[in-house]
Formats: sequence, C-alpha cells, structure tokens
Amino acid sequence: MAVTHQDYTGNGSETDYNITAFPFLETSDVNVSVAGVTKTVVNDYTISGTTLTFTSSAVPANNAAIRIYRNTNADAAKHTHQAGASVKAGDLNDNQKQVLYKLQEVNGATASGTGLALVAGDKNDITVNSANDWVIRTGAIEAAMLADNSVTAAKFANSVMSTNKIADDAITADKLANSINAEIAANTTKTTNATHSGEVTGATALTIADNVVDEANLKVSNSPTNGYYLTAQSGNTGGLTWAALNSGRLLTFATASSTSSVSGSEDTWVDTGLSLSIVPKSTNSTILVTGYIHMWGKPKPDSAGTHSGKFRFRLRVQPSGGSESTVGQEMLGTFGMTTNATYFHYIGQKEWQWVYHEEYANSSTTQKAFHIECEEQDQSVIDVNKNAGRSFINALEVI
Repeated sequence: MAVTHQDYTGNGSETDYNITAFPFLETSDVNVSVAGVTKTVVNDYTISGTTLTFTSSAVPANNAAIRIYRNTNADAAKHTHQAGASVKAGDLNDNQKQVLYKLQEVNGATASGTGLALVAGDKNDITVNSANDWVIRTGAIEAAMLADNSVTAAKFANSVMSTNKIADDAITADKLANSINAEIAANTTKTTNATHSGEVTGATALTIADNVVDEANLKVSNSPTNGYYLTAQSGNTGGLTWAALNSGRLLTFATASSTSSVSGSEDTWVDTGLSLSIVPKSTNSTILVTGYIHMWGKPKPDSAGTHSGKFRFRLRVQPSGGSESTVGQEMLGTFGMTTNATYFHYIGQKEWQWVYHEEYANSSTTQKAFHIECEEQDQSVIDVNKNAGRSFINALEVI
C-alpha cells in the first residue's frame, strides 16, 4: 500500500521536518496536524521543497504527535488539452499522478477531510453522519470499554453523586481519614452550643480529653482570686462558685525520710540528708516543716579540764530561681558537762529522737526545696541515723 503520510514527534524546539515518505505535486497538497489539530499554512508552517518549517509561534511541544500527510486537490485536472494543441509528456504525467495520488489517499478514511467519504448511518457502535462527523452511538459505551483511571473527578457534574448511588457500607473509615476524621479531630476538645438530655451511653460514649476543661471553660457565678477554690453553689442549685479557703485548710503535703548515716563536723554545717521539695498551691500560705531526727552524740575526749558537748540544727530553703536562706531560728542542744580526766564523757553520750519544727511564710507558687543541716560545737561528736536509725522530714502547706 502506498504511503501518504509521515509521522514525527516534537521535542519542544525543533522547527524543520523533512518530507521524504511520499511524493506530492504541489506544496498546497501537503497538510500537517499536531496533537490531532490541523494546522494552517503560513500562520503555523511553510513548505520549501521537501522541508516543512513551523513558525516560531507554532513549534510542536515536547512529545507532541506530528503527522504530515498528502491531500491532493482533485477538483480539477492539473492540465487541460485542446484540439490541435501540442501535448507535453510532463503535463500528461502530472494528470496521471494527480489521479494516482488521489486514489492512494482514498484508501485512508480520516477525520481531516481526506480519504473515502463513508455512507451515513450506524456502524455497530459508531454513527457516521458525514465524512468528518463520526460519533459514538448513544448507549454504546459499556463499563468494559473504560480504561482504568479514565474517569476523573473533573468528569462528574456537580451534585451528580446522590445518596442512592452509594452502596451500603461502601464508604469505610479509611476513606474518611483525610476529611471527616480531620474535622472530628479538630472538634474533640470542646462542644459549642450543644445540648444533650439523658445519659450518653455506648461503646464510644462521649469523653473529654485530659487537660481540656480549664478555668476559662467553666461557668461560675463569680471571679476567682488567690486562695479561692471551686465548690458547688449553696443549696446545690446547680453550677459552681469560687469560695475562700478557711484558715487551717491543708493545701498540699510532702514527706521524705533518710536512713543514711551522717557524721557532724566541728563548727561546720553538714547536710543531714533530710530534704524534700514542695510546690505550693497558694501565694499567701504557710509551709510547716517538721523534722524527726534520729541522732547519737557525746562530748569529745579532751586532754584536761571539763567541757560540755553542744550541737546545732537549722532548716534551709531554696526557692526555684532564688537564693538559699535559713528558715526561723537555729535549734541548740547539749550533752551536759563532763570531766575528761576520769572519762566522764562516756556518761554524757546519748541516742534519741530530736524533734525539729519551723514555719515558712510562702509568697509564690514556685517550687521550694527544704533540707536540714547540723553542726558540732564545743568539743562534741554527733551522728545522724547511727546504728540503723531513720529520720523524717515533713512539709505541710496550710492557709
């Protein structure tokens, strides 16, 4: 079969394409289409010899399908002859080629006007209205004819997907993950202008996430101030109210113990290991610190003379971000006077529980770290938690 067209693929920059696959009589008999769209001579391209050149505004895009094809004009003979006139061989050949080329082109039926004009009517799934008007017959497209992923969202008309088009259980949780689930997640922290009567039940009953209901989301009858707490309104009439804390009310509590043996030092403060931290709930409370210290002590032996063993305890506090300081007064103790020459200092040794108490005036809700220190004085020997003893420290915030 004779070739009547030549195909190329554009690269986005190439303008010149050679016509070598088929012969032609006139450049006007040569047509071109790009991506299925017929182009116009002069505006889109020109032909010189056997080279077709696209204009700068019509350069085929990358991967665009280019078809250069012949459509010989057969409305009139290329040459006519009159009686008595000479007949040229070239003219006869041109007329012959004109008919030959057209017969070759008739074999291909195309939508561009070339080829055989088909008889109008239904051709199975195709209806031919004219040579250039072919349509798919109504109702001919079946599901099997649709390629995978050929129907996109853009092809659906607005409101075309009605409820009765969706099969039962067709929409699963996975299909909601990026839409409705996001909306639900955004609204799990609170419910606005919603009411419900009766009990909320079921496997997924309504819950409120941790740390969601804060002071701003509580409906109360008055405004709070420091030292106030939330309570039910008088008579259980519904709602909450801020009420003042009564004097002596316990706000928070902390305790710690130690079993580690700690020895004192002459005229030097030593940490007993009794320490704890407490975070007050009020800015105008009092923190009561009590120490129960298991201790053992005696005077030191001396070369001569008489003396008494003494010791001191003190409470220290370190507010978060602040400087350490002593709370209250130092506590003093003694073992009694002894005479070293007769070894009476053994009579002065003692093991017992020493009770220690101080009050700290709190003024902020920052953390407070407390610890108890001891010091030997006047030739004394003291030990905390000696002989498997155990000591305690307690802190109570009251208002």
